[in-house]
Amino acid sequence: MERRALLLVMCIGVAVGLVLSTGVNVSAGHAAPDKAELARIEQAIRASIGWAKDKNLELLYSTIANDSNFLEVHPEGNVVKGFEEFRTAERIWMSPHFKAVRYEIRDLRITLAKSGDVAWFFCVLDDINEWKGQPANWENTRWTGVLEKQDGRWRMVQQHFSFAEDEAASQPAGSVSPILFYSGRGDNKDVYILHPGEKEPRNLTNHPAQDLCPAASPDGTRILFLSDRGGTMDIFSMAVDGSDVRRLTASPETEEHPEYTPDGKRILFVRDFEKRTEIWIMNADGTGAGRLTANECRDERPFMSSDGTKILFMSNRDGNYDIYTMAPDGTAQTRLTRTAEWEIFPVWSPDGTKIAYSQKFRADGRMQGMIRVMNADGTGDHAITGVDSRDENVMWSPDGRFILFQSVRDGNFEVYRANADGSDPIRLTDHPAWDGWGCYLPPSKK
Repeated sequence: MERRALLLVMCIGVAVGLVLSTGVNVSAGHAAPDKAELARIEQAIRASIGWAKDKNLELLYSTIANDSNFLEVHPEGNVVKGFEEFRTAERIWMSPHFKAVRYEIRDLRITLAKSGDVAWFFCVLDDINEWKGQPANWENTRWTGVLEKQDGRWRMVQQHFSFAEDEAASQPAGSVSPILFYSGRGDNKDVYILHPGEKEPRNLTNHPAQDLCPAASPDGTRILFLSDRGGTMDIFSMAVDGSDVRRLTASPETEEHPEYTPDGKRILFVRDFEKRTEIWIMNADGTGAGRLTANECRDERPFMSSDGTKILFMSNRDGNYDIYTMAPDGTAQTRLTRTAEWEIFPVWSPDGTKIAYSQKFRADGRMQGMIRVMNADGTGDHAITGVDSRDENVMWSPDGRFILFQSVRDGNFEVYRANADGSDPIRLTDHPAWDGWGCYLPPSKK
């Protein structure tokens, strides 16, 4: 990756050898500040990055204010409040998967308050790291912060990481949340994560098995995925860094299309019996599985509304694939679309008022598809992408302002982002292999 490191916590987890700044600019509200004092402030700033060389948590904690008012803002919008939350968040950098490579601080500017016990700073940070042997960097990151002198030591009380305006402008709108998808790059399929500002994704599963169809938990702490590593295609979950993999199902049938319910307590999924598929639901730990549909057809791709009152799904029970809804217990199954084409992969908007889906059809001897949106009751149906490509697997951003989808418009399936009305599509992935099934990883609520 050519840019910015893992956005799970912050860039404080970087660094190896010290790379000297190109100069320190200082100012103060009175006489020239003591050079020794400025050196101690710079030392504290560097220690809050350089601790990662040896994963020296004692050094890190000595530079952070042990205070419930500590505040840290990340480029993707996450906020860490208080020292205890900071300590919890930082544990990710102790993973053996993480390796600090180097860092560089440029244009460091320190301002010392007249009182002499408060300082604030600005710098440009390059933070170069590896995760599971793959690059995971922040580059040209704007880093600002405030330090207080407490018990004779300078400690960070606030810090803010952001991207340069000119570089942020080159990034697609809505790039404030990481993107999950699966890809055939390499010799098999794996689940990847693409962080805001990064050009290359990181492989989360990195396993010889086929790992497919990621789905994020509502609180942003877990990722569901399908894998045949146990012999058949079952449902697994993992932490957002790819660790703590747990097998949730172990049935002789193939499992498909896992998706968390909005409260994160249950999982909807599809069980494939070859000639038919059924929609099932289970607890988030894999227990208590129960069937919701039972037809001699293919009921697939379940997705629950944000208020938990309805489940969307696709089914070919009436001849070709149409979109249906049902109650959470499987009752009140209602057909929403009635066309000669295939309506597939329906998803609710975050506020539950809209449904986005793919309409698939054959034209000029080849399969094509467009993304369409309709109201929750099936009215107001309209296309938001063109008919001259094959656009599929739409997914809303957490705030409903953007969509992800996969498309062959540039030659092979890649993941794209667009505004919620389909305008300004931008390709997010670029690889000869298949990239698709994209979804957003919500900001962590823990």
